[in-house]
Amino acid sequence: SLVLAPALIAVAWGGSKDPPLRTVAAFVITAAALLIWRLAYFGYPLPNTYYATAGEPIVQRLAAGFDYFSDFGLANPLVPVALVAGVITTARSPSRAQAGLLALMVVSCVVPIIEGGDRFGFWRMYQPVVLLALIQVAFTAAALATTKPTQARMVCIAAILLALVPWRHWAVLGDLDYPSATT
Repeated sequence: SLVLAPALIAVAWGGSKDPPLRTVAAFVITAAALLIWRLAYFGYPLPNTYYATAGEPIVQRLAAGFDYFSDFGLANPLVPVALVAGVITTARSPSRAQAGLLALMVVSCVVPIIEGGDRFGFWRMYQPVVLLALIQVAFTAAALATTKPTQARMVCIAAILLALVPWRHWAVLGDLDYPSATT
């Protein structure tokens, strides 16, 4: 949230001359309250996923983060497909909402890479991105619906099929100890 909220504020600000002062103030107050609470409760201002990898060299962290993302992308193909669809939809039908959604998806995918991924199974750092990917499918289908309704339907069907791929993991969830599919 400390990275995504400023990205959202920047997109919302966009080309406007007036900064969204109430939004910035709400973010600063919320972030300060969160950091104070984390310091009081945990003794550290940032999540434990940061401290688990903070001592590692950046190259090692990025390599682990790319491995984490590629594992996630292979297990959840809807997300990389939605990222590509987001770029194409933004280029063809630019809107502030589409640009904001694409920015959220990119930031949500990049942060775990920079942090070095996670040490636990089932890609918990990427689970919120799946919801954004589904919203992206709706944006892409809506952009196609007026000019190419058959393609819009195909996008929806493909998205449903890709979204079902991760369900195969639930059958073996108890056996997972975070094996890497790409190494």
